[in-house]
Amino acid sequence: MTSIKVALAVAIFFAFGFRQADAAIAFNWQNNAYNQTAAASATVTKGSNTINQNDLLIAVVCALNFTTDPGTISTPSGWTIIASQAYVGTSERCASYYKVAGASESGSYSFSWTNSDVYSWALLDYTGVNSTTPLDGTPGNTNQSGGGFSPSLVAPSITPTGASDTLISIFTLGAGGTVTCGTGCSLTMRVMQSSNNSSSPWIGVGDLALTSSGATATETITYSSSVNWYQTWSVALAPGAGGGGGVSLHLLGAMGAGQ
Repeated sequence: MTSIKVALAVAIFFAFGFRQADAAIAFNWQNNAYNQTAAASATVTKGSNTINQNDLLIAVVCALNFTTDPGTISTPSGWTIIASQAYVGTSERCASYYKVAGASESGSYSFSWTNSDVYSWALLDYTGVNSTTPLDGTPGNTNQSGGGFSPSLVAPSITPTGASDTLISIFTLGAGGTVTCGTGCSLTMRVMQSSNNSSSPWIGVGDLALTSSGATATETITYSSSVNWYQTWSVALAPGAGGGGGVSLHLLGAMGAGQ
């Protein structure tokens, strides 16, 4: 009887397949800097942090020139652009990128543009992300250029298909100030550049573990004064396959019990 039960369990196992549970996406570290001396490139670095193979790296780079268009920010080899935005009049450009880490990463990446400008950057590292298709669905972006003044910076809603994605919200401004994640903000803020950054672009990045598919809520952070221009992005990270097999092993145990 035992052999029949085991054979039946094995047949069910192969009939329905072995489904691995999604891995949990986890934030590892961030590094960021701002430079108030004009230059035509930024070296984005990991600092003292460690990059492991298949980690997902997210970079955000902004260049600001109050009179001249900085020019398009380059996409280094191995990186994929998420989105790029230019402020009205093209005095500021910001772009976000991702990269699946290889077996050996230098941890130093150069992003360049045409005209010398002050700049800021941020680099974040996540594990547990799908290394083949890291992004779920289409990223959303907002380029608030002109219009009414408000202290609220709003990252848009997006519609990922996965039920266990991680939402990344990116916020950029022309200068630093006191910024808070309060009403309308469910994020854990990973990057909040210094409020002393008054003469170069400001970057903020937060994340949120999602528990269902479908449209996400907008995410809002609040600036210390009203502004009429900012740039934001929303992107969903898809989890990779993790460990599994527990259900099938329990099934075998249950079917062999009570002999």
